[in-house]
Amino acid sequence: MTNSPVYVPYNPMIVTPYEADCLNRAKAGKRLTQLVARLPHGGVIGVDGGWGDGKTWFAKHWLASLGTEQPAVYIDAFECDFANDAFASIACAILEAVQKPQVKVALKQQLIKAMLAVVGVGAKLAVKAGASAVTGGASKELLEALAQAAGELANEGIDAGLSTLKAAIEAAAARRDSLGGLRNAIAAFVGEQPLPLIIVVDELDRCRPEYAFQMLDCIKHLFDMPGVVFVLFLNRAQMESSVATRHGPPMGQGYLDKFVHLWINLSAGNDPLTRHGLTQAKRLLQAMFQRVQVDLGDTPSDLAIHMAPYAYCMRLGPRDVERAVTALAASSDPGLIWTGELGLWLLCLKAVDSRVYRAVVKNEASGHRDAAALAKSALDRCPKNLPDALLLMEQVELAERLHRHFNGVTDPNTASAVAWVPFKNHVEVLAHITKMYTALES
Repeated sequence: MTNSPVYVPYNPMIVTPYEADCLNRAKAGKRLTQLVARLPHGGVIGVDGGWGDGKTWFAKHWLASLGTEQPAVYIDAFECDFANDAFASIACAILEAVQKPQVKVALKQQLIKAMLAVVGVGAKLAVKAGASAVTGGASKELLEALAQAAGELANEGIDAGLSTLKAAIEAAAARRDSLGGLRNAIAAFVGEQPLPLIIVVDELDRCRPEYAFQMLDCIKHLFDMPGVVFVLFLNRAQMESSVATRHGPPMGQGYLDKFVHLWINLSAGNDPLTRHGLTQAKRLLQAMFQRVQVDLGDTPSDLAIHMAPYAYCMRLGPRDVERAVTALAASSDPGLIWTGELGLWLLCLKAVDSRVYRAVVKNEASGHRDAAALAKSALDRCPKNLPDALLLMEQVELAERLHRHFNGVTDPNTASAVAWVPFKNHVEVLAHITKMYTALES
């Protein structure tokens, strides 16, 4: 039984593209539109971003910004995964684009007829993609010869086998002809459009590897044609890891370049060592504090300015920031977390690496070791001219020393009274961390 694929047009509810654009994605969208215009003969663009970088938000807002004259559709590959038929998912998406009123009725009918022929052959005869490669294209004479041979052979097993082979060859030939008709119909459709057909494929890195590779193969071998541009939104590192697992580490890095012609990196402008990164952190935090009401006596803008250096130096992505602000609002004592020693450090640690955070509050040596490494990295990335940099560095440096101490690393500074201010000894430190943890988790 073949499940129906899922295809999703871009969100018609987006009235104002890039509204509340905290990460300046409009600039990336403009660049992406320019890249599409440079591919009149078709191609594939990869948009790379880490998990939580807002790829789906960007994909839908970018599509909405293109306007109604641009033929474009959106495929959620993760939702299509259950159907296990990448071809049908893409085919249905193209049919979605054809339904627009400005498309000529004759073109609609031609494309729908060609699409149904391909999907029908595949569904009725369940032919594998490799069948055509085995036959190399079956002629009418070959099919007749097989039929004659099947009639002459008395052995039922051979007869049944030849009948099955004949059906497979017929199916492969029919599918090949249908695919040719489909490509011609798509070419006729895009030839009538003033702009290329854009097919966005999102969430590809979240699919089962088998389905993701099937989707890439379909794009390359079946839909590579002038006037059709695919834009893949994915986590490149995750996809390369899947490739390495399947084909071996040497294949990991270069494999995706066989399918993708151009890349855009969404994280390229978020380097914490740049002023641009701090500005983005402030915008994102302000938007989150406006959405989530936290009574700390300051405006969302002031709260964002205070917390931005932590997000900035600890490389908190959009989803990490959302988790941190939500955790602060949900805590039993937000004021304690906000003003208490190590409060913001533990809050950000929870958002960026919950595994390390849990190990720290359990006073596990491995947790303190990893937390100390994170704190050191944050200190190394913290420019001295940042607003509130001194307070940030004091807090993170204290966190690093404490974590190193509890990991059993000898540090003469941790024995001094100055390094332990405002704590008298390690018992008070652990009690304080437990207090913060209780506030965050209750």
